[in-house]
Amino acid sequence: MHGLINRFIEEFLRARYGEALWREVAGDCAADPRGFHSWRTQPEAMTGQLATRAAARIGVRLVDLAEDAGGWLAQCESIRRLLRFGGRDYAEFLASIDQLPGRAEMVVPGLGLPALRVIDEGPERFRVRVLDGHWLWTCVLAGLLRQMADDFGALALISRRGWTITVEVPEREFAEGRSFALVAAQEAEGDMV
Repeated sequence: MHGLINRFIEEFLRARYGEALWREVAGDCAADPRGFHSWRTQPEAMTGQLATRAAARIGVRLVDLAEDAGGWLAQCESIRRLLRFGGRDYAEFLASIDQLPGRAEMVVPGLGLPALRVIDEGPERFRVRVLDGHWLWTCVLAGLLRQMADDFGALALISRRGWTITVEVPEREFAEGRSFALVAAQEAEGDMV
């Protein structure tokens, strides 16, 4: 498993639950409490152990923790910016989500995100299928899709069943979405000076 995946779990746990919880989970899994190196390969079993032990220590279901982690990831500004390139609105973003593993691979070679397939079932309904990889990817992706609906200001009903996520979008402009520009505000201001 790419070390960046375990680093993501580590950073999520530290940000949401604090340093003490991270150290307990790391101890449970015989991982270095100082953290993972992003570019070192880790045994795949370590990733499952981290998620399982964290859910047990927090007292939540593993699927709920994974969804929360996906939502948290989509709030990280650098990831959010990459995701927003997927479309002008939430429907366009959903239609292009199957390109996410390829885009991620260009940024981080060897990351190994699972392949995705999007089925457009009409103007308000999409199905996203995770084609390979660990079943928890479906949960992480559901959380990411939920957060991105909020980011775009869309009302979306998201459900998981097996390896498939169903997304219904009854309101594409339900609320004001977060602003997004191709050039970050501080970069644009710096160019004007």
